[in-house]
Amino acid sequence: MAAKTPFTAPVVDALTVRVLVDSRYERFLPRMSHPHVKIEHVGRITGRPESTFACEWGLSLHLMSEKDGAKAQYVLDFGYTPEIINRNFELLGIEPGKINGLILSHGHLDHFGGLQGFVKQHRAQMREDIALYVGGETVFRTKWVKEGGETLEWCTLDRAALEAQKVMPMCCPTPQALEGPFTSGYIERSSFETVTGGSLVVDDHFTEAEREGKLVKDTHPDEHATCYIVKGKGLVVIAVNVGESRKKVEQYLQKYPRACKTVLAAETNLAAVFRAKGVPFYVVLAPDGGVAATQLGSGGESALRQLLSKAGL
Repeated sequence: MAAKTPFTAPVVDALTVRVLVDSRYERFLPRMSHPHVKIEHVGRITGRPESTFACEWGLSLHLMSEKDGAKAQYVLDFGYTPEIINRNFELLGIEPGKINGLILSHGHLDHFGGLQGFVKQHRAQMREDIALYVGGETVFRTKWVKEGGETLEWCTLDRAALEAQKVMPMCCPTPQALEGPFTSGYIERSSFETVTGGSLVVDDHFTEAEREGKLVKDTHPDEHATCYIVKGKGLVVIAVNVGESRKKVEQYLQKYPRACKTVLAAETNLAAVFRAKGVPFYVVLAPDGGVAATQLGSGGESALRQLLSKAGL
């Protein structure tokens, strides 16, 4: 068997990540600084005193990288409804014609609900060969949820409608280099984490559950990550605080400064994403974006060095 050619990830000189849609927006957030990252908050919209940024349950990010003076832009996820992403996209003055591609992290409505309306409004200004990068064919399966004892159909990503708008879905089950970022491909589930609930799907691998006509938990095999390697930045560490007030965290950090970025649980869902079952809980991401190792509880410096070595760091 021939050896596989190692995947070579692109490297960019600079990266800008802008939030288009999130479940919270605070106009008067205090200014923040970080030695490695420039942080800006959307406050008053210049020249638009009658308008304000909007939020809803869901997520959408505008990604812009630069390499040798050339810029590349992507939209990652599209929020729950088209009204919010279209509103914020216009308020930020982003030009549809400069978008290199669209990326969907996984097939849940709070991430693709705004996609069809976003494409409908901006398709005429987009590049002719615009594509939607997804993690796999299973992203197009219908998702079901349980509500009040009933099983209800929740959402389906409409492939035919996308193709009718000349947006070509590109399935990326293996790492895919784009113009700046790269996608992780399927991330092998090798930790203690298990799916606890949420959406349900009809399994297509002829399991006993399917033969009996049962819905099974959605294990999200089409979920993939979007990654950047920024030249000269090295390892980026994010610390997640759970269950403490902003005031208490700020007082602690003043007394015990940290070089890494600290995020409050109220401002992120990272603790839920990584299924943190206690504190401290360490997650090490490999260069390809996958989870290389996790550890619950403190094991000292030697344990942390072992975790980093599993990620090749």
